[in-house]
Amino acid sequence: MLLSAVVLVVGLCAVAKPQDVLTIFNRDVLISNLSDETVDQLHYASLYESPNENWYLTYHTGAMDAAEMPGRTTMSSDGGETWSAWEGLTLEEGVLFHIFPTRLADDSLIFFQTWLDDLSGVPGGPTTGTAHMYRSTDDAHTWTKYDAPVTGMPYAPKLVTLWGPGIQMPDGRLLWGIMSREVPSIAGVAETSDSGQSFQYLASVLDDPSVGQRREPGIVRLRSGELISILRTGTDGGNMVLTRSSDDGQSWGDLQKLAEPGVCPQVLQLDNGAVVITYGTRYYLHAMASWDDGHTWSQPISLYEGQGSGYSSVQALSANSFRVVFDESSWYTLQEGGNRIVRIELGFPSD
Repeated sequence: MLLSAVVLVVGLCAVAKPQDVLTIFNRDVLISNLSDETVDQLHYASLYESPNENWYLTYHTGAMDAAEMPGRTTMSSDGGETWSAWEGLTLEEGVLFHIFPTRLADDSLIFFQTWLDDLSGVPGGPTTGTAHMYRSTDDAHTWTKYDAPVTGMPYAPKLVTLWGPGIQMPDGRLLWGIMSREVPSIAGVAETSDSGQSFQYLASVLDDPSVGQRREPGIVRLRSGELISILRTGTDGGNMVLTRSSDDGQSWGDLQKLAEPGVCPQVLQLDNGAVVITYGTRYYLHAMASWDDGHTWSQPISLYEGQGSGYSSVQALSANSFRVVFDESSWYTLQEGGNRIVRIELGFPSD
């Protein structure tokens, strides 16, 4: 069930103005598969909409518990009406998981392929590894793969990955989320001073193990200069948490629990000042907004109620709007009606 709007809660006595209400403008199905075969599930969709009006989509097929969930790449030159082969991104062994394109100062794009390889070290660190990076100089149409060392990680040398888009800092550095998946899982931030040629671990974004898992940090630098990180702490159990840094990511504090559980929280600050977040579980996908840099949030708005991975991909469209792409797909049991990758435009009405 889709809800068209939600009243923004910014204080006990606040009254939302119409232009402050998070609103759904449009919903389109990009890819659909009406087969009842488990192998035809669709998960982990990532979309990049380039300025040259090409759309580049990656996703995975296969059951959640399958030994392999091959990655797929496709592109559209007509706003998602039709899709064709995307020859410019070659996947080794068909593996991608989730991509987060990041624009650098020279206007090129980079992203990383999950997970790090060549991990070595001792439990608790220091651990080193290799990130498989991809760079594009033609707005995502073609990509060149290269390897980047990652050093100083306080993780066991097992499952470790960079996470999310890079965050541009005023001194030219980029900050990247990084996490381990081993229990206890730990989320942190890494930095690069050479545009993604090498990375060094900087700091943990949350040291309190009582919140549960600390994974999939969504990080954004606010217009105030403060950084916030919103983290997954469970799939259907622990609520997401938010932490803050006022020293460019070197230390984090001010733990804040949010309203709901969520995997893969995706966070943006729009040019109108609103901070928006999308997140999900295996049973829904929701969104919230904040007008005070994440201190208070609107009531969750429902983008989808039903099975899926809960993962989403976001991109700003204007000062007042953004889009989210996600899957409506069988997860625990076969879902009647097949599987879909969906794009929703949402944001705030103009004055």
